[in-house]
Order: sequence, then C-alpha cells, then structure tokens
Amino acid sequence: MTLHSEHVANKILEHISELSFEVYDCCVQSCVCFTGEFEDTTSCPICDKPRYDLRKKARNRFRYIPIIPRLQAMFMNPEMIRLLLHRVSRESSPEVIEDVLDGGILRQMLNSHVEIDGEKQ
Repeated sequence: MTLHSEHVANKILEHISELSFEVYDCCVQSCVCFTGEFEDTTSCPICDKPRYDLRKKARNRFRYIPIIPRLQAMFMNPEMIRLLLHRVSRESSPEVIEDVLDGGILRQMLNSHVEIDGEKQ
C-alpha cells in the first residue's frame, strides 16, 4: 500500500484501531511536554531550547493515546484476555518448573487471598 503522507497513514490507523491520539508539543530533547503550566512557554524550562523553529512550528511533538480507550480496546480483544488469564488458568505441577509462574513465591501468592478494606477478595 502506498501512502501519500504521514497524516494519511495516521488517519487510516486511527480508523482501523478506533483509537485517536492527541498531539502535544514537547521539548526537542524531550525534557518536558508543553502542556499544563508549560502550555504557553516558548522555550524549555529545563534546557532552554526553543519550542518553535523559524516557521513557528513545534520542533518536537508527542502523540499520546489516552489510557481509557486503550484499556477498553485491550479488554475487548479475546486473544488479549486469554493471554492475561494465562497465570490463573494454567495448570502446573509443584515438582516441575516450566514457566516463571512456577516459582515458589508466585505459587504461594496464588494460594492466598487479598484483603481490601478487611474483605477477602
């Protein structure tokens, strides 16, 4: 597939994945992201490098995919759920170590209950 620009590729990826990203200006050396208290800053408060080039374009940008849509997408994927359940669904023998999950400490943790606010989970 021939894509004519990064913008077109991003739009296709956004459509297929159903995940959109937010773009933030950040320091050319990645010291800070120009958001929040640094939103109106024109140079990095750490290294003092300018935020913009001569054309008034950000010298570096960061693409951020918000965590909630990523988690929702992850938990709607049956294969990902299968992988996440590997630890609790696999059967093992105390005499054989086949996986990192077969270690003694993890086995002990699997056989114990967690208490949250005094209630066993």
